[in-house]
This record gives sequence, C-alpha cells and structure tokens, in this order.
Amino acid sequence: MYTNNLLLKYGLITLLFITLTGLYSCDLDGGGGGGGGGLNFGKVGKRLGMKAKNRGRRALRKTVKKWFRSGSSNKLGELQIKKEYTIVGFEPAWTLLESNKPYDSHYYNLLSTFIVGGYDINPLNGNARNEEHRDVALKNEVVKKAITANDELITLYSVSHHGDFGKDLLSQEKNYDKFLSNVETQGNMLEQVNNMIDTLNCDGIFLDFQNIPPKSISKYVEFVKLVQKKGVERLGEGYFIYLRLPSSERELFFSEETLTELENIVDLFILKAYDNDRQTKPGPYAPISYQEKNSLDSLIDYYTKSGLVKKHIVPEFPLMGTVWNKSMAEPDKYTASKTPILPYREIIKKGPAAYPKDTSFAYYVNIEKNITYFYDDKISMRKKYEWVDSLHLAGIGLNALGYNKYKDKKMWQAMASVFAVPQVVMMPTIATYILLFLMAGFLYSIARYWQVRNFLNRKRVYLIYYAIGIVVISFGILIFAYLLPNGMLKQVRWMSFMIILFMLFPVGRKYFMNARRWV
Repeated sequence: MYTNNLLLKYGLITLLFITLTGLYSCDLDGGGGGGGGGLNFGKVGKRLGMKAKNRGRRALRKTVKKWFRSGSSNKLGELQIKKEYTIVGFEPAWTLLESNKPYDSHYYNLLSTFIVGGYDINPLNGNARNEEHRDVALKNEVVKKAITANDELITLYSVSHHGDFGKDLLSQEKNYDKFLSNVETQGNMLEQVNNMIDTLNCDGIFLDFQNIPPKSISKYVEFVKLVQKKGVERLGEGYFIYLRLPSSERELFFSEETLTELENIVDLFILKAYDNDRQTKPGPYAPISYQEKNSLDSLIDYYTKSGLVKKHIVPEFPLMGTVWNKSMAEPDKYTASKTPILPYREIIKKGPAAYPKDTSFAYYVNIEKNITYFYDDKISMRKKYEWVDSLHLAGIGLNALGYNKYKDKKMWQAMASVFAVPQVVMMPTIATYILLFLMAGFLYSIARYWQVRNFLNRKRVYLIYYAIGIVVISFGILIFAYLLPNGMLKQVRWMSFMIILFMLFPVGRKYFMNARRWV
C-alpha cells in the first residue's frame, strides 16, 4: 500500500508539472498562431504584449482548438512565420475595390502585419481626397476577415501623401509645407483616421509620405510625433506606427539626425525595393543590385550607415511589373508603355519567363510586338527573400497582394520556403512531455526508493508489464516527437537532459554518502 501511494503521489505531481511545462513550451514557440511569430524582439515585440491583453478571449479560443490538432502540417495554410521575422502584406484601396475580392484568397497565416488602404490626404484641410478609398476596408470588412484567419495579426490603416494634390505642380511644395505647418489641420486628419482605426479594430497607422520638401523635414518629424501622441491618447500604448522611408534623392531628405529622432517613435521602417529611380531606361523593377538604377542594396547601405538598425527595416517588393516598347526606328531606344505598370497576374499571361544568370528578376520579350516585360515571379522572389535572410533584416513586405493570381499558391510558397515553419501543435507537445516524465518517473522511483525495488523483486510477474510499458512509452515518445518541428525538438532534448540530471543527482548523492562511510 505504501508503494502504491508513493507512486500515485509522484505521478500526480509529475502530471501537473508536465502540463504546465508543455503549455509553456508551446507558448514559447509560437503556438500555431500562423504569423504572429514573425515579429522581432524590439519595440514591436514589447507593444505586442499590450495588444495580447486585448485579445485574451480569441487567444483562449484558439488554444482550445489547438488541443484537437494531432501533428505539424506542411500545408501552406497551416504554416507559421518564423518568430524572428516580420512579413508585411499591403492591400491598397484599389485592389480592395476589385469585384473578385482578391483578399478572400490570401494566406493570412503567412503574414505578421496586414496594411489596408487608404486615406490619401488633402493637404488643404486634412480630409481624405477619395472617400471611396477611405471607406472600402470598412465596407468590405477585410480587416475582420484577416483577424478571423489569424488573430495574432497586426493590422494597420494606411495614410498617404505624395505631394501630388491638385493640377498646379508649382504649388505642391507650398501645399505640402502648409499641411506640415498646421497642427489644427493635422489634428482634424488624425481625428478621422483614428476613428477609422478604432472602427476597423486596427492596431495602428502606416505613414506613407513621399517627395517631402527638404525644408519641411523637421516639420515632418514633429508631425510623426503628433501622430504617436494622438494615437496613444485615443487607442492606448499598443498603438503601432510603421513608416515608409523615402527612396528617391534620399540624401536630401532623411539625415542621420532625422532618422535618430524617428527611431524613437516608429516601430518599423518600410523600404521600397521598387521604382526607386527617375530614369526612363528599361530594366528590373525591383533590383537588388543594378548599375543603372537606384537599387535596394544602395538604399539599405545608406540607411544603415545613417543609424537605422537592420532589424527595424523591411524591404517591400511589388506584385507588379513594368512594360516597355522598343522603338522600330532606333533599336536601342525604349519608351514606357501607355500602361507602364501591370499586375503580376496579368504579366504572367503574356509568355514564359526568362531570367539573367543570377535569377534576380524575370522578364519576357514579345518579339512580334517589340514589347518587354520586367517583373518578379516565384523564382526571382525567392532569390530576393534569401538575400534578405542573409542580411538579417526584419523581414519583407509584399505590395498589392491583390495583384497576385487569385487563389494562386506559387508566390506564397516562395515566401514560405524561406520564412515559414510548420505550426507547433499542442497535443503532440503535451503527449511528448507526459511520456518523457512518465518514463523518468518509473526509472527514478526504482533508482531512488528501495520499497519499489523490493516490490518488483517480490512480484516479478510485474516486471513483464513494466518492460512492456517501457517499450510502449519509448515508442510513443518517438511518434509524438516526430510530429514536432525542429525548433521544438531542441527544447525536448534539453528537457530530456534536465530530467536525466534530475534523476542522477539524488542517486549520485545517495551512493556518495554511502561511499563516505567507508572512507
């Protein structure tokens, strides 16, 4: 009776410890959130903790569902982003307005942040220039759909101004500076934007200000500070700010001093990898490195040397390409097509892709029509993703997700092959730990307690059941451990090592004490 009670006592303690350890381990590894793991441990990670408090109910519901999952899946819809990376998806207003609803086919589990458009500012009064664009995300409930698919997703509302208001080109800088100088106009704009963010249940704002007049840069920094202040006042400390960096004539714009100020405000910087030059020569639309274009590597080099941390930079790649017409009279001359930009889904219909030796971009030449298309497909995109991975940047962005082919998996698979891993599932995790501790409990009880050894010696028939149990438990450990991702297996190995030390310590202490008696 004493032996049975002893085994029962240690069994209950062990089970309690196993359950807590298993749950904690799942939580550390991302817990099948499908994308929430893509954030790095910086300012974004800290604010994510605040966000998690407001999503407790959804997280609990999700945790309960995970109990019924039986293994780690490699299916595209059941992967999750590696926790050291951030994957940003952009859905501009014009793709949200498309009748085929491309946003219904996105793999939101492969995103960390989802940015929807958009509020394009009228610099004279702060109102939205296009009310349909302003309201389309709310009308189509796209944010609600995205969060339902991935409740760890950070969602942001896009606010933009590119200095292109009105027809009077000479007044652009004046209008720009007037807006950045008028706190009342900015307040009016932010009131409307934060109302929309609150209504959409978004987590913050994405600022896309381009072509900022050099004399207005300091005012722009003050504006970003006001954005943070108003956002926190309205929506709390978990208010995120992502900012798209200017990429043309950058030396005139964001100095090291400016970037240092913005680093203290902004959670993540988005760097356009495309259309970064004002030249009219044909070539890759989003080159990593290209002599005749303002390429991505030069932009990253500039901004990192100016003080930006690599883990706060996300290069943004387009799901679109450019179209160039070759002159019949002058073979070496090209002009942009009447439709200079085409969605990826349209370009891939034109013909089979060709690649340079380094596969860093794709192109197709229609000889009959003298048209050349430059774009990126799954092969060239993967090349870019691997390059980003090698630099240890924060992650990548994908612009205009709706330009992807509807329900097409190829572009998602290219991204997942570099940045995604199977989801951690709860049942195999808990089962693995239970069996490990059960095995340890058997072995520990025999090594530590003479009562158990005496019982098994007198009742030798139980040794057969004991041996069978050891075999079954060992087989179960192998099966459930096989279902775990590699990252989780490392934790299991360390836990097994700690269990062995836990078992050896009292046994070693016992024999050490016995040895001392004979010294």
